[in-house]
Amino acid sequence: MATFLTRLSDKGLIAITKKTKGNIYAPAITEQKYHQLEAQNLLDSMYNGSLQGFLSALYCGGEVDVKEAEELRKWFEKVGEDD
Repeated sequence: MATFLTRLSDKGLIAITKKTKGNIYAPAITEQKYHQLEAQNLLDSMYNGSLQGFLSALYCGGEVDVKEAEELRKWFEKVGEDD
């Protein structure tokens, strides 16, 4: 168990505070940051980092809701403005 926790600490996911009678473990990142890291890992490992490849896999030739497509377009425009 200690090796597993040490590896999580080495990756910056948890913080370890050493105490006399043991260690105290606490999260070092927020849940939102964890989800961002996991999503990026999914993109990198399965789609070579390609968001377009990921979205194409979700689409699979099915129908796209016009409202959702418009919301995505607006989101991409907003993200582009932030760069």
